[in-house]
Amino acid sequence: SLPLGSTFCVNTAFLDFAMHYFRQLRLANARRWIRAHGRVFRWYSSEQGMGCESSLQREVNFHGHSLQILEKKADEIGTRVWPIAPFMLKSFEKLLPADYWRGKRVLELGCGTGVVGLALAKLGSKVLLTDLPHILEHTRENVVLNDILLTDDNGDSGRTPDLPTRDLQDGQVALMPLDWDAPPATLGRFECEVVVGCDVVYCHANLASLRNVLLRVSGPQTTVFLAYDARGDDDWSFFRDIQRSFAVKLLGQGSESAAEESSGEFVLYQLQLRQ
Repeated sequence: SLPLGSTFCVNTAFLDFAMHYFRQLRLANARRWIRAHGRVFRWYSSEQGMGCESSLQREVNFHGHSLQILEKKADEIGTRVWPIAPFMLKSFEKLLPADYWRGKRVLELGCGTGVVGLALAKLGSKVLLTDLPHILEHTRENVVLNDILLTDDNGDSGRTPDLPTRDLQDGQVALMPLDWDAPPATLGRFECEVVVGCDVVYCHANLASLRNVLLRVSGPQTTVFLAYDARGDDDWSFFRDIQRSFAVKLLGQGSESAAEESSGEFVLYQLQLRQ
């Protein structure tokens, strides 16, 4: 618990997210959500007054490659490495050989820091990283930090890349702003073989838009991997409802007892568009 008199520096973006999410939860789930996210509030407190943690650099390892990921904990939730990301990468290591990713055309939804997509690029995937424009500014920092080739880099993450993923080089990434509620008309032309989404199922109000985006980017040969942090029972309805359009397969489950900012109940699903 926080000491009496602690000063809070919680930014309004996180508070807006929290209030929106609470409206989606049944009262019975509220206690579970607080337990899963309580540490976030502690990160925005300081016994010394208004000095708040601003950023740190985290090392993430994947198939023998090391990534340095910059986090900004006093900023948007999309600029943090949530515990589900290492779980997703560890699951990929167990389930798929490194060669599986070489040359694969990969689209990441809600990439945030970019940790998952950048790890796949290190193995030779052609990766299109998508998120909201202001989050992509942070993603770009991590691309540069890890010396990964960024195509069409004109310093404007709000610009939609001209090249489909099939025209990227192995190990190259592109950034594209993507609002699930208003996806661009060009979204379907990237011909992705793999779609990854790490911790994108957390706000019930966005799940219909997420389903529509998945339908737009998926073809008969597209494999979708979704890693889910089981924060609330309502979110399970997404995986139940999406089975009308996709065959859903459970690939792995895990727990992280040390991850105070998470529920610690992680699940990895594979989705394939039904014919």
